[in-house]
Amino acid sequence: MNAGNDFLTWVITETERHGWSYSELARRMGITPAGVTRVVNGERAVTYDFCMGIARIFDRSPEGVLRVAGLLPPLPPTVAEEQEIVRIVRGLSSEARTMILKMLRGLNNRQPSPPSHHLQAQFPPSEYVDDKSEEDWMKLWNRIWDKTPDAAKHTLVLAIQHAVESYQNRVGEEKGEIKELPNYED
Repeated sequence: MNAGNDFLTWVITETERHGWSYSELARRMGITPAGVTRVVNGERAVTYDFCMGIARIFDRSPEGVLRVAGLLPPLPPTVAEEQEIVRIVRGLSSEARTMILKMLRGLNNRQPSPPSHHLQAQFPPSEYVDDKSEEDWMKLWNRIWDKTPDAAKHTLVLAIQHAVESYQNRVGEEKGEIKELPNYED
C-alpha cells in the first residue's frame, strides 16, 4: 500500500498547494466532503472514480494518477524513462527540440528531414550543414543550453550521453568490438 500512501500524500499536498479545503476539493470533484475525508484518512479505498476526479481537477494524466494510486501496475523502467524524456522535450523551446532531434538523427546515422519554412526562419540554412566545425556546434549547443530550463538539463544530458554511447557501441559492434553500455539511472 506504499503507492496508496504516496498517492494520498500527493493529494493532500496538491490540495494545500492550491489553498483548498477538503470541502472545496470535494466540490470540484463532484463528490461529498465526507467522501474525500474518508479516502484521505484511509477509511475508504481509493477508487477509479476518485482518481479520475483528481486527474481532472489537478490537470494530470489519468493513467499517471491511477499508477501512483496503485490501481495500475508501474511502468517498466525503460517505458517510464522514455515518457519522461518525451515530457521534458515537450517542455523545451522549438529551437531546443529541433537541435536535439538533429543531434539524435545524426547519432543514428539518419539524414534529417528538410526543415519546414517556419524552422528555416529560426535557423539559417548554414545551421543544417553537416560539416560544421566543433566550434560552430558548441556555439549552437550553448545557445540551446542557455534557453533550456534548469530542471530539464540533467535528464537531457543523460539522454544525449546515452544516445552517443549507443551510437559508439553500434560502431564498435560493426568493427567486432562489443562494449556494454553504462546504466544512467539515478
